[in-house]
Amino acid sequence: MSNTRAQNTPENLQTNPSEQKSSAYNAARSLSCGIVAGAGASASIYPFEALKKYIQINHMYPWTPVLKAYFTGSNVSAARANTKPFKPFGGMNGFVGCVTGIFLVQSATNAGLKRIMPEDASNLAKITAGGISGGVGAIFGTAGENLVAHYQIMLAERRKINPKATVSSTDVILNLYRKGGLKQFLKSYEMIAPRDFCFTGCMFGGNNLAAATAASCFNGSPTAGFVGRIIASLFGTALTQPLDARGTYTQIGESTSFKNMFATRGIRGLFAGYSARFLVFAGFTNLAPVYAAKAEKAFDSLFGRGSPSLFSRRQAPSSAVPENNNTTAPEKRFTP
Repeated sequence: MSNTRAQNTPENLQTNPSEQKSSAYNAARSLSCGIVAGAGASASIYPFEALKKYIQINHMYPWTPVLKAYFTGSNVSAARANTKPFKPFGGMNGFVGCVTGIFLVQSATNAGLKRIMPEDASNLAKITAGGISGGVGAIFGTAGENLVAHYQIMLAERRKINPKATVSSTDVILNLYRKGGLKQFLKSYEMIAPRDFCFTGCMFGGNNLAAATAASCFNGSPTAGFVGRIIASLFGTALTQPLDARGTYTQIGESTSFKNMFATRGIRGLFAGYSARFLVFAGFTNLAPVYAAKAEKAFDSLFGRGSPSLFSRRQAPSSAVPENNNTTAPEKRFTP
């Protein structure tokens, strides 16, 4: 007891200057690499996010009218002229900014939760911690969703008057603020938060668990690990797609219930944009951790060595460790 008290005296609890420097270094590394990962992953998947919103708003793919006219012998030029415009990179700046903020908040929240968790925490607890970080980050995510949805609407409205009209991210932000202030940016949060709970649960735990489990069933096969990640993304997208679709309808002013969505559009109404969102889901949840890990390695090579991070040091589930005492973690073998 006396030794414990001696160790806890104020003099002994003072932070070592080298520890302060290390903490500052790790904070700078996490911030810098989080920005790189969030911006890089969101820019990579943005065309699919824009396509998803287009499908949900217009209830069709942008090429559907043209293909229909072509195969029915109708006027293709007229069909193309009457089709609402689709710009795969339109409004990307605002979205990337929001998603980068989301990723930083999610990463910091997830890391904080894992620090207070016991080392032998279950995989379910780790996935839940990742999910909670998604609910927190959804504040920024909802803003990004609103920006993309209203960009599509504003562009279509302006093109009716001027076929060459354009819309900037600043135009969309100002328009949203005029409509309802800051609350307008959080419209549909009640749908986006539970959706992102599943999204980040996969990103910070579920994908790794699925990959490790699949690989362990096939002697550590990298292909099996990759397939495991894809299956996790397919399931995660299917589970949350109705929330995503309803969120979009709420953002554009078509507030409706799941019952009405099914009654008016059937199963397609609940799962509108599923194919595009699967690419968003699988792309971001797998690319962001990879980009972060690579950025951290580059940061360390330039400025020194920090502590292992959430991304550069992944712990494989114990069930995935081969029985022959092979110490090579399965995660190291099939991480993209």
